[in-house]
Amino acid sequence: MASIRRRLVEKLGVERRLQALSPVQQVAFAAACAGRSVERIDEWAAGRDSSRSAPYHAAVDGLWEFVEGRTTQFRLRQLLREADAAFPDPNVDDVTNGADAAALAVLFALEGAAKNDGELLRRAAEQAYSSLWAPITRGDGEPVTLDVLDERELASPILQHEINIHVAALDRAESFSNPKRVDFADLLA
Repeated sequence: MASIRRRLVEKLGVERRLQALSPVQQVAFAAACAGRSVERIDEWAAGRDSSRSAPYHAAVDGLWEFVEGRTTQFRLRQLLREADAAFPDPNVDDVTNGADAAALAVLFALEGAAKNDGELLRRAAEQAYSSLWAPITRGDGEPVTLDVLDERELASPILQHEINIHVAALDRAESFSNPKRVDFADLLA
């Protein structure tokens, strides 16, 4: 599975383009991607303990506050601990339908911002995409090859739309030297 997501990152040139961005632009891109994936956590938490999604919403808010210069790396580390404690573990919890990947997206974004680590911010975007990719491309119990996964990915209008959103978020991050959450509002809806 990782190879398809990795090819997506390579196909879009995310790694190369992210390296050319300032640290704050990188965090803005990761925050936009992670913010889109939080819906997977909300869906998973519904009918369970819905408060388990709250740390992820607070984390995304914290990422945008950091981008806008209104919070510190110390606060991001606090949010990271809180979000990590609520992690939807597929080994313990029922099927997470991408919530585990969405949680990883948020955790990677927080840690990447706190450490100024572009690789972790890239992984946040990859996991955000994966949060949608996993439930759409997995099979119904039959063995699934990479070719079958590729076909499902290409045939999915949802995934194609998400790829376009990721590209737009990266374009948007590149175009603003001091990005703000409002600059990405239409992509976060």
